[in-house]
Amino acid sequence: MADCENLYFGVALQYRTAPSVCFVSNDTSYKRTGAIRTAATYQTQAHGYNIGSYNVFDLPWKVQNDIGNATAFCGDLKKYRMYRRVGLATEFTTEGRTLRLSNLALLTVRAPFGGKVVDANAFAKGTQFKA
Repeated sequence: MADCENLYFGVALQYRTAPSVCFVSNDTSYKRTGAIRTAATYQTQAHGYNIGSYNVFDLPWKVQNDIGNATAFCGDLKKYRMYRRVGLATEFTTEGRTLRLSNLALLTVRAPFGGKVVDANAFAKGTQFKA
C-alpha cells in the first residue's frame, strides 16, 4: 500500500482533489494490492471486503490490461488529451463461412487515435510494483 500512497502523493496537490483522479494499472496489479493484509493479527484486506468495488483510498481504480504487472499510475485524467489522427478506414467484408451462410456483411471502421499528457504535475507513474 506504500506504493499506492507514493503514487497518490506524487500527484501535485491541486490535482489530487479533482473528481477525475484515479489509479490505473492492469487487473493483476489491482488484485495484488487487494490481497495485502492491513495487520498481522487481523485478516482484513487493504480494500476491505469489497474487492470488486475497484476503489483504493476512495479513488477509482481503472483497468488497462496492456500495462505490465510492475507498472501503475495515478493522475487526473482531465489533464490527458486524446485526439483522432487523420486516416479513417472503412471496409465491408462477406468473407468467412458464418457471414456467407447468414447472408450478412461485416463493416469494420478503423481510426488511429493518439494522446498526450498536458500537465506532467497531474500524474505519477510507478514501475516498481511487484511483478
